[in-house]
Amino acid sequence: MIRFPDLLSIFMVYISDHGFALIGYMLKYAGIPICIASFLGSIPASPLKVPSIITLAQFTIDDHIWLIAGIAFFTFLGLMLAISTASSFTLHCLIHGEKPDDAKLRELIQSSFVSISTIGFLVLFTSTIGIILCVAPGIYIMSASTVMIPILLHERCSPLKAMQSGIQLIRNHALKPFAFSLFIFIVASLCITAIEYVMDLAIIPIHEQLGRISLMVTSCLRMLGIGMIFALGTILYIELTRNKAMSHGNALNN
Repeated sequence: MIRFPDLLSIFMVYISDHGFALIGYMLKYAGIPICIASFLGSIPASPLKVPSIITLAQFTIDDHIWLIAGIAFFTFLGLMLAISTASSFTLHCLIHGEKPDDAKLRELIQSSFVSISTIGFLVLFTSTIGIILCVAPGIYIMSASTVMIPILLHERCSPLKAMQSGIQLIRNHALKPFAFSLFIFIVASLCITAIEYVMDLAIIPIHEQLGRISLMVTSCLRMLGIGMIFALGTILYIELTRNKAMSHGNALNN
């Protein structure tokens, strides 16, 4: 059974070797949709540095349904591309011992994007219901989603099969992705707070435009954080699969 400190140590070694390349690929493939969503989110906000267009812009959703739909679409697209990139890149590095080239990574993302998006919709739906009914099942499903993607990529199974296998595999390990998610949330919150503080000190007349840029930067930071969570989930999948194979081999020898 892998302990959380050991898992975190493996993750830190992986990031030290491939972190910059992973971040670069996530920004390349998922950065544009996230920035578009952020730009759309800043359109009705006044001043532009205000991040919430629903609670602070003082307009009804019915009057801006297409704007809300555009923000939701590009946000979901960006997140799915970030998750797909992080999982595909990490899985290739761990299995083959080397970084995939751009053509190989693009092929992996394109071939699995529809299935990953299907899992994204199903996880969003089921985890929301789980959190509403009882918080624990929703957290469990969200933690299991971090290993569903590498199962889908590595075992080339259907989205439903990947979800079922992920829920079974994460048993007794659900708190590890959740604890790492809290850690990423704290680090991202500190970075975002620092960025917003610096932007608030910007002088006129570029203050409003810096507010829009600040929203894009902080959105990309959140996207990178989610990608790192799924990179850790991919590492957890490899370690659990390896330990399971070793246990099965020892059982056969005995």
